[in-house]
Amino acid sequence: MFDEYVEHSSTPGTTPGLPPVRAAALSNVAYEGFEGGYEDDDLDAPSPSAPPILTLGRVQYTPPSPILSLAASPSTLTLLLYPCTLLPIDLQHPEDLVPLSLSPPPKAGQKDLVASRVFADPDGRHVLVTSEVGDNFYFYNAPQEARQRRARALKSLKGLITAVCFPRAPLSSAGRPQTREVILGLSSGQLLACTLDPGADSILSSPEKHITALFQLPEREAITGLQAEVYTDERGRRCAAVVVATGQRLYQFFGILGAGPGGGWEEVFRAYREGVPKFLELPPPHPSSSLHFLYPSPPPNTAPPATPPLPTRLAWLTSSGIYTSALVFPPPAGSQGPIDAARLLPFPSPEIPIAIVMTEWHYVLLYPSSICGISILTERKVWEERLPLGSREAVLGLAPDGRRHTAWVYSGVSLLELDTQGEGRDVWRELMVKGRGDEALKYAQTPEQKDHIHASQADAHFAAGRFIPAANAYALCPLSRSFEYVTLRFLDAGERDALRFYLSSRLERTRKGDVAQRCLLATWLVEFYLTKLGEVEDGVASFGKDGEHGDWEGDEGEGKESTERDGSGELENLMMERQLLEDELKQFLITYKTNLDKKTTYELILAHGRADVFLHYAALVGDWERVLDHWVLEEEWEKALGVLSRQSKMELYYRHSTVLIRHAPKETIDLWLRAPQLDPLRLVPALLQAQAPKQGDVNHAIRYLHALVFDKGNADAKIHNLLITFLARLAARPKKVNGTAPANGVAVADDPTPPELLRFLTAAPADPVAGQPYYDLDYALRLCKGLGLTSACVLIYSQMGLYENAVELALERGDVELARINADKPEEDERLRKKLWLKIAKYVVQDKKDIRTAMQFVESTSLLSLEDILPFFPDFVLIDDFKDTIISALESSSAHIERLKSEMEDATRSAESIRAEIAQLKDRFVTVERNERCARCGFGLLARQFYVFPCGHSFHTDCLIAQGKEYLPPHALRRILALQNQLVQLTQARSALPTPGVPGVNGPAQRALLSAAFNPQNLNLGQVSKLANPLVLGSAGRKLLTTAGEGLRDLIVPESLASAIGAWGGSGAGRRRRIEDAEGTQGEEEKKVERLREELDDLIAAECPLCEGVVAGVDKPFVEPGEVDESWAL
Repeated sequence: MFDEYVEHSSTPGTTPGLPPVRAAALSNVAYEGFEGGYEDDDLDAPSPSAPPILTLGRVQYTPPSPILSLAASPSTLTLLLYPCTLLPIDLQHPEDLVPLSLSPPPKAGQKDLVASRVFADPDGRHVLVTSEVGDNFYFYNAPQEARQRRARALKSLKGLITAVCFPRAPLSSAGRPQTREVILGLSSGQLLACTLDPGADSILSSPEKHITALFQLPEREAITGLQAEVYTDERGRRCAAVVVATGQRLYQFFGILGAGPGGGWEEVFRAYREGVPKFLELPPPHPSSSLHFLYPSPPPNTAPPATPPLPTRLAWLTSSGIYTSALVFPPPAGSQGPIDAARLLPFPSPEIPIAIVMTEWHYVLLYPSSICGISILTERKVWEERLPLGSREAVLGLAPDGRRHTAWVYSGVSLLELDTQGEGRDVWRELMVKGRGDEALKYAQTPEQKDHIHASQADAHFAAGRFIPAANAYALCPLSRSFEYVTLRFLDAGERDALRFYLSSRLERTRKGDVAQRCLLATWLVEFYLTKLGEVEDGVASFGKDGEHGDWEGDEGEGKESTERDGSGELENLMMERQLLEDELKQFLITYKTNLDKKTTYELILAHGRADVFLHYAALVGDWERVLDHWVLEEEWEKALGVLSRQSKMELYYRHSTVLIRHAPKETIDLWLRAPQLDPLRLVPALLQAQAPKQGDVNHAIRYLHALVFDKGNADAKIHNLLITFLARLAARPKKVNGTAPANGVAVADDPTPPELLRFLTAAPADPVAGQPYYDLDYALRLCKGLGLTSACVLIYSQMGLYENAVELALERGDVELARINADKPEEDERLRKKLWLKIAKYVVQDKKDIRTAMQFVESTSLLSLEDILPFFPDFVLIDDFKDTIISALESSSAHIERLKSEMEDATRSAESIRAEIAQLKDRFVTVERNERCARCGFGLLARQFYVFPCGHSFHTDCLIAQGKEYLPPHALRRILALQNQLVQLTQARSALPTPGVPGVNGPAQRALLSAAFNPQNLNLGQVSKLANPLVLGSAGRKLLTTAGEGLRDLIVPESLASAIGAWGGSGAGRRRRIEDAEGTQGEEEKKVERLREELDDLIAAECPLCEGVVAGVDKPFVEPGEVDESWAL
């Protein structure tokens, strides 16, 4: 913003006319730990690198004509040039300069119109120009094209304007220019209000609207200063206050705004029109007096407020000095206006300034040859600089920029900018000196400055006896006040509570990397808390059990009652303080548990005898072992179980399992069941130590094991065996059982077997693979036998598959029903079932002598008949009890014989039908054409021996063998190889003997059984026999034979087998007929050879190889390994 045109006339950091300041002694070394600090005087002087408070720079711009007046805003400078030219300068684009002439060129004989002053609103949009002759002009500085803008004369507004106020208005909400309310002060002392309408752009309309005369000052002097502010009073009414200044008088007007045209300002002055208003007069009059309001800016690094702030200070330039005051909105009741706590500041020199502006923190006074700044806070001159003016150049004025809190100095030919960026440099120090530390912190820029402010606040609190606020403040200034200095100061003063607050605050602000410092601070604080708790405990104990102080000797009457009330209140305070300290200590341990050394903290707590704090800290750091040991020693079983449930270390469960289950079995088992991570085997010793429950109570050890087995699916044999042990021990508990055992195996009256054990043996889960229960059957049997639990032994025998033992044991104790149940269990072995039923029948007949019951057995089962149990009857017995049974058995046998006869007749008829079908098969034939060809080799089929299948395929015998061995399974190949081996052996033995009845095969003319490709002398017949016999091969041999199927196929020679088959010729029924015809004439060897050839024929010609091979070769590749496929070659 215009910076490239500005030259600063002084070196930054130096102030002409003021004594030099010394450099700051503050080191830039980072603070670590508790060491160091610096003295209070180290920050009294600014750093050499700090920016200057105020600087003045010349703008490198020469106006085309002399400057008459200047109005400034944050984005625009509006220059009024001689004679009547307006030059708005956009500070964002200073190169775009378009001057505007306010009046047309004068006619012949007329003088030029000379303007005198320019006014602009804070945004630089609405501009007013006045002239000495009373002509006024309005210009709206719109953000449109600069060359389209023009100024217009205010025809209805005549008179020299000496002061203008633009009350704050709401922001525009549309693209159309917004109207603006304005209050005008004229040279005649008259106040006017009007509305400026930028949209009135025609010959018949003028921008000024609703011109209203507000007030006429009685002295009719020119108004030199005018400020107005709109606010809301306590009732929510919209009010306004107006401050008017002349050369020597100051007026205040305030009231409720009206709703009429022009903004309703007339209502504010209505009450002042009668009589002479009160005013402040400071003679003699100042020729260039001015009035300014100060609008505050938000502190650095803070967001701007939602609503614009109200002005806070007023400054009026008079001949006697600077009249300044605070502004209060709404004005206090009974006051004359918003001015409050006014003061008159003398000028820093005898010379009277010509202008004044207020920045955020300074009064800036303009003199003919210099400019100076006075601090608003200290009211001392802090800056002065000479104006860089030419020899004949005279300064004209000072134009304020209220939004940016800066100003522009102008002469007829030059512009100077006042830079106020560094004016807040020492504000923090000045506020601190005035005791406004909280405000000073808002304007402190560096940690060192904030540290200095906190140190000053802490010293002030300590001197005033406010030790707790002093402790908090000391914790915020570790650079200015060392740790040792603060702690010793509090210890000397005996303020241990304040020291505790200080240590806590320092600990909060200590870096996490300073492990040792944090550990020391935290440990010291723990010791402080424990000591304070001990003191409060002593105070509570001094009151005794009844709440009476131990040192008090009671008086009589009202004095005694008053003392009792005081003592009761003190006791309540002490108890409340104790509770607060305990809560603070526990919260402190929660927050800083990682900074404390466990061993040291334990020793501190135990040294003060604070068991509750000890347990709290141990739980925080996860030292559950100490907590659990404490509650176990105290025999607080519920609390011990509660601690055990909150932690996750399984070792603690195992360590304390024995003592807990002995004293709190139910709660302990409930806890174990909620911890699925527990290893049940490690809890077995504790379960064995569990005390036996009283009569009628629940055995919780059995409950836990039962849940493991049935609910959680535990398959460990040790757990199952332990559960059987516990259930078997229940037999020692006396029980009264009436009746006999039901069908499910419940014990009878004289059987001590617990029903719980029988239910478990019946429903115990079993291994799905082995089909056996998980518990050890042998162990369970030994245990039940030792305790005499017969019913349980019967069930275990049944589980082991020893049904005979089960039935015998049941019969030994006379439990026939239990024996019947076990006799029916071997469902797949009918012979065994019948045997068991016979044992039961024998027992009933011979031992029980109960013939009627035996007969009922026969009727209840289909396994026994009357004939089966008759041998068990005595030699002489009356048949009256089983006469009906004998008759029924005879009738049943007769019916069974009739059924057998019917079945034999049906079988005879079926055999005859089969013989007839076989006889028809002998006449079956197939017609073969003479040009028929082999389906494998393609040669004529009739050239040599052949086979024809019903599907239509025909093969030579050797081609059929070669084709068939490719798809036959390994077992068929092995059988063919075995047959080949046997045929070779038999053929060699009878090769020299003639074969009667078979033409063409006698003597030397007999056709060789095997072709030349298969030489019997070169064949190891033992090896072939071994390969062909799968029983001779071992498991490794069978595996080798299965994986080497190609080797079996290579041992089969199609030509030799064809010769073996062809020597006898044919197949099927015709061949079998020849065999039958030859059985009478051939010996045993010939019959054996013929049967071997018939079996070989059935294996090879059972199915068509082409039809069957399609299915068998689905998984085989089209191109075999090693085969070259050229069918796709181009």
